[in-house]
Amino acid sequence: MKNAKRDITLNEKDSIEDMAQTERTLFYAFARALFKAERHETREMIWRGMERAARNVFFLEGLSDGAQRQ
Repeated sequence: MKNAKRDITLNEKDSIEDMAQTERTLFYAFARALFKAERHETREMIWRGMERAARNVFFLEGLSDGAQRQ
């Protein structure tokens, strides 16, 4: 059974919205952990994880932007 173009587009849109919501949830969790951490070393470790996650998000965003331009 073939998917209609409309169905495929809706599925892609839903997937992108789900990814964005997951990323927001992840960053809120990092922020909460960062502010609750008492030790400096713990805050540094959380910050590094948050930076790594942000780089991955923006790297993927850059890839999708490049694909749309082509």
